[in-house]
Amino acid sequence: MDTGPGPRLILLCGLPGAGKTTPARRLERRFSRHAEELLRLGQTVVLEFGFWTRAEREEKRDPAA
Repeated sequence: MDTGPGPRLILLCGLPGAGKTTPARRLERRFSRHAEELLRLGQTVVLEFGFWTRAEREEKRDPAA
C-alpha cells in the first residue's frame, strides 16, 4: 500500500470471503492512532464503523475522555 503524502480515497469492496477484513483492520489501527493524536491536539474526530463490539467502542471512547 502506498503510504506517501497526499489525499487518499480507500474503497474496500468484494465478495464475501474475498479478504477485505484483513486490510480493513490494518487501516483501522492506523487511523485510530492518527485519531488519538488529533484528540491530544484538541481536535474533533469522528469515527464510523457500524459493527464495533461494546469492548471496541469503549476502547475508542477512553482516549477521548
